[in-house]
Amino acid sequence: MRLLDLPGELIDEIINYTCPDGLESFALSCKAVYQRAYTQMEKHNALRTQWQHTRNDTTARYADSLRILSKICAAPRIGWYIEQLDLWDKRVGVEGEVVDDFREDSEVMERVRSAVRASSFLRDAGVDADEWWEKITVEDDDGADPDDWLGTPFTDVFLLSLLPNLRELQLYRGTYFGPVQPPPNDEVLLVKVLDAIVARANSDNEDGGEKALGKLRTILPFLAEGYEERAPLQCLEPFLRLHSLQELFGVSLIAVEDGYTGVPFSWLHPGQISYLKRIELAYCCMDSEGIWTLLSRTPHLTSFAYSHQSKWHGCEHNWNAGAFIEAIARTVGPTLTSLAITVDLLRVNIINGASSFHSFPQLQHLEIGMQVFYGPPVESGQERGINLENSDGTLWTENDIPCLGSMLPDLIRTCDLNTDFDSLHTKALDSLLKNIKEERTQRLKELECVTVRQWLHGTAQPQTQRAEVNLEIYRPPRLPENEEGTILQHSMMPAWKRKFSERVGGLMFNE
Repeated sequence: MRLLDLPGELIDEIINYTCPDGLESFALSCKAVYQRAYTQMEKHNALRTQWQHTRNDTTARYADSLRILSKICAAPRIGWYIEQLDLWDKRVGVEGEVVDDFREDSEVMERVRSAVRASSFLRDAGVDADEWWEKITVEDDDGADPDDWLGTPFTDVFLLSLLPNLRELQLYRGTYFGPVQPPPNDEVLLVKVLDAIVARANSDNEDGGEKALGKLRTILPFLAEGYEERAPLQCLEPFLRLHSLQELFGVSLIAVEDGYTGVPFSWLHPGQISYLKRIELAYCCMDSEGIWTLLSRTPHLTSFAYSHQSKWHGCEHNWNAGAFIEAIARTVGPTLTSLAITVDLLRVNIINGASSFHSFPQLQHLEIGMQVFYGPPVESGQERGINLENSDGTLWTENDIPCLGSMLPDLIRTCDLNTDFDSLHTKALDSLLKNIKEERTQRLKELECVTVRQWLHGTAQPQTQRAEVNLEIYRPPRLPENEEGTILQHSMMPAWKRKFSERVGGLMFNE
């Protein structure tokens, strides 16, 4: 039987079934279907325009995720149209009165409660739905003042369970989802339900059940830059196990086990892997153990970028850049084609510095901060920093930094080196560039461009001219000629960081 031989009512049902992803292609399959789908197309376009990019900061109530949830519970199809969800309300203060406060409508609230009680995800997780609803109402009652706001994690997680076509997610700035305390606690309940969502999203079951987050591709930052800004990487662990997830962009995340202010990272389900291909972490605080644990389950990773910032109470103020890079090499070295490692702010020394990138045989693009080389190699047995340990013999100095050309792998195409070019950087740059010309001629046949990027001035020109590499002077936009700039402006010198900021829609800074 031909499609057009079907009863019109049945064709209408087929048209409705194709919403939202397949409606346009189905409607364009023939003129008769297009004419019959005209009304649905109008509704489809209106819903897509209103809901495709959804935010919780559009009313006079701060971070009003419950409003979004109430709309979906009234018209479940709305959830199918949400592809980008932003739960981070960046407003400092909220003025005005809430108009049309649905919370005073008992019928609306009962509809949301019924949806919670009917959730198959809560049932699969073994979580009491009435307890979950009570937590939604309690956290919502606490949400009037942004200064005391702790977030609405139970509302947010339940909202996520209704979004099968979500592609891009920005969470609320906070540390929920992280089971860092012994049970019972709220984090355990949240992770149980997230685990149920992830398990179904990753399953091959095509029985028609909801597969929330089954298309989630990108996680965006949900914190600002800052010494006191921090959240455990652990809070993202359930999302990292989604088979659909390709990109992680993070700011101010911590993965450190120091027995003090750090929070370690661990995978909660042995044997499961992440399908991430790109990880970019700006103003983060991680040690070699933390990054090794994260990357040990990312066999498909091809691009990794990281900038280090010490955090509250001096967390990782003494950072081992050499061990950090070795941890990356041991886990994803064979698959990476792009790598960037830079430093935002350190209060003391690098413990060990980078000494080789030969464990990255496929690497084509490298961006590195000069500070990353400011320590003896791990294999030397020497260390710099507060807990100074030295082997016998001559102590390491900046003159001992290996030549950059000898450190680069054979397939490298571009290399960017960021420098302040102070007195220490002068010695370091001389060491790094001392035989780069010979290496390019003899071994690095694919190397197209080496760029030394200097902060504000061009005083490194003699060194770059001798080495026949490019010199790029970085001056922040709108910085007057007579000013030296701020630490935060300086932190945006790396090219990868500026691309990162553009990709995630801008960064927030704490002066």
